[in-house]
Amino acid sequence: MEKVTKKYILVILLMGIVVQGWSQGKVIIQSDATGTGSLIVGSPNTLSVEVNGFIPSSNWHVISPSATGQPLGTFVSSNGIVNNATFGNYDLSPLDEASNNWTPFTQSSNNSSMVVGKGYAIRKTATGAVTFSGTINTGTIAVPITKSNLGWNAVGNPYTSALKIKGADGFLTKNQSAMDPSFSGVYIWSQSLGQYVVITQAGYAFPAPGGETELNQSDIAVGQGFVVKAIANGTVTFDNLMQEHSSISGISYLSDSSSWPAIRITVTDDKKRSSTVVAFNNEMKKDLDPAYDAGMFKMNDGMDLYTQLLDDNGVDFAVQCLPLKDYQSYRIPLGLDCPGGGEVRFTAETIDLPKGMEFYLEDKMTGVLSRIDRSKEGYSVKLPNKFKGTGRFYLLARQTGFK
Repeated sequence: MEKVTKKYILVILLMGIVVQGWSQGKVIIQSDATGTGSLIVGSPNTLSVEVNGFIPSSNWHVISPSATGQPLGTFVSSNGIVNNATFGNYDLSPLDEASNNWTPFTQSSNNSSMVVGKGYAIRKTATGAVTFSGTINTGTIAVPITKSNLGWNAVGNPYTSALKIKGADGFLTKNQSAMDPSFSGVYIWSQSLGQYVVITQAGYAFPAPGGETELNQSDIAVGQGFVVKAIANGTVTFDNLMQEHSSISGISYLSDSSSWPAIRITVTDDKKRSSTVVAFNNEMKKDLDPAYDAGMFKMNDGMDLYTQLLDDNGVDFAVQCLPLKDYQSYRIPLGLDCPGGGEVRFTAETIDLPKGMEFYLEDKMTGVLSRIDRSKEGYSVKLPNKFKGTGRFYLLARQTGFK
């Protein structure tokens, strides 16, 4: 086994990839807040690995195992997962598509192995790494997904390298036929934003701070889990061409790059926030652009901000992509679900807008037309209890000088 181990260390050095150690025939892949180790090997392979994925906070995150054979009970008891002593379980749970809930939570006595390619919601007691131990995952991996209820399934990166999401060899392209065309994106929980953000084939990216970049990245990190929406019972597939070495560090870390013109509108109250994005590219249409437009993932009764397509198909969208030409004519329905009512504030961020492009928020109830893209104060309004739907607020794209 020592001879095999040396072979893989040599491969790692030639690629310039850092793996911080090996022990008793096991390759150890380290991760921290500044970087993540990465390893790509041929398949089939029985290499023993210990893979560390960095968790940047003690809030909820979605993970996926990078190795085969680790019991769920062993994982929770050895990784600082929150222990619900009263209930005799730990904060690690798969997403049950039939009930649309994260359930069941894990007991330390659970000897079932973590499922390769499956996503699990976890909460650690403190910031730090989680360790996946077992046999390295290689080759083509098919993961079952179901549609008995709404079709939301948690899956994740099964490999010891970053996973390519966009492009011809990416996860989205190869699995588009398995996903609902109005929701054919990769949904990642962002604790800082308090909602799921979506990677689609669209090319927009808002700068950080706080890991809130959204979303022109091509990769997701080692150990990262995410949610997809099935169109029917079937599978999603991961393969070796999706693997690539990347500098992405930390589960739920989001990176940025050059962007399409885009606006992100955010609504906040004293406790919650929600955002929606409209991006522009002349290859897009006013009706559905599968894998570019992405419906909103609503998991609870929280506050949700969304748009509807200019050529409406009845879906509430987290991301809408439109042609840039003729943008002056756009009056985009802006929907809001705010069960508790009360005062809310709309603000906006923009990126790479062409000269003279402006955005206004129209409130039909008050008659106010507010320039939303330049005001730090935004637009505030008091809403009735159980406010829900479209018809009151609209987003208008206009040229300089509009009145």
